[in-house]
Amino acid sequence: MNRDKRVKRTDLQFSTSESARARAKNQAVVIIKKETTELDNKIKLLKLKIAKTEEIIPKLDQQAFERLQLSISSLASAVDELKLKIEEGKIGKGESEEEIALWGEEIEANLERADNTTKRIHDAIKAIDLEEQERKAMEKHKKNMEFERQLLEQREEFEKARKHEKAAVLESGAAKSSVVAKLPKLSITKLSGKELLEKHVRNDIEGLPFTDDSYDNTKAILEVEYGQPADIVNAYVKNKMELPVITGVNPRKVKEFYKQLRHNVQTLDTLERLGDVKGNVRSTLDELKGVKVDLVHGNEGWRDWDFKDVLRELKKWTDINPVEESMTERTSVKSNPKQTMPTRVFKTHSQLET
Repeated sequence: MNRDKRVKRTDLQFSTSESARARAKNQAVVIIKKETTELDNKIKLLKLKIAKTEEIIPKLDQQAFERLQLSISSLASAVDELKLKIEEGKIGKGESEEEIALWGEEIEANLERADNTTKRIHDAIKAIDLEEQERKAMEKHKKNMEFERQLLEQREEFEKARKHEKAAVLESGAAKSSVVAKLPKLSITKLSGKELLEKHVRNDIEGLPFTDDSYDNTKAILEVEYGQPADIVNAYVKNKMELPVITGVNPRKVKEFYKQLRHNVQTLDTLERLGDVKGNVRSTLDELKGVKVDLVHGNEGWRDWDFKDVLRELKKWTDINPVEESMTERTSVKSNPKQTMPTRVFKTHSQLET
């Protein structure tokens, strides 16, 4: 009797266990089916977005690109997540790895197309950004060129006013000279520092009398003629703009270009006006056609260079490519030194000694 009860109890437990396993299996099948349906819908939507790319690419609309890129990336992530869940369910059902891999091949192909599409969109966005940067740089360059043109116009106007002022000063000096001629002869020393002036500058004050008042007249003439900061800056700016175009890779020509540019940049920096001509950096690089590629190679931020950056890279280039001079060339250079620089007012110490 007791034995029959134990057998019945065992049969009941087995039946209950089988029922639980069957329910769990059915539930797993339902979940997998639901997830598979959701996966199919996501893949269809992903394909639509990928196809949409062909319509948007020619329009070059950056905002549309960014929205599409975000949508495709989001859908691809959702597809990948659902694929993983379904694969786990299939493993639980006892399916083999080969069957699961075969089932997922098409899904992987769709995910790969999604990755390629997002990369293509990313490249398109990058191209638009680069074009916008170039456009802004060109606008800035045009503004700087317009500013320089206005400076030159102001300089011409100033030249006219300066000539009138100079004529008035000379006329005043001539009148005082006639008065001095009537005075008793006095022993008066030369103007202090006059011998330091360049000849063409010294000629401007040569006719002034050696009186106490002549110092004021001399100072006025020199300030009007050579002491205006705007004139000095314009002279160096003009000198920079007249630098030759270097089409080849001749080390000597590049070295001369570097020295002339360095002279002008250092002077403008001393006058605290170097920032006024930063917009000319690109045009200066364009004048170095033969070596521009070498200068900017490996420098991703070269579009934002200032003149000090250009000098630094030119110095590196000239160090790597030194000028090889023959004895004849060195003798010729010493006997005929040529420098392109703004008109000097004072002689150097070495010139005074000679």
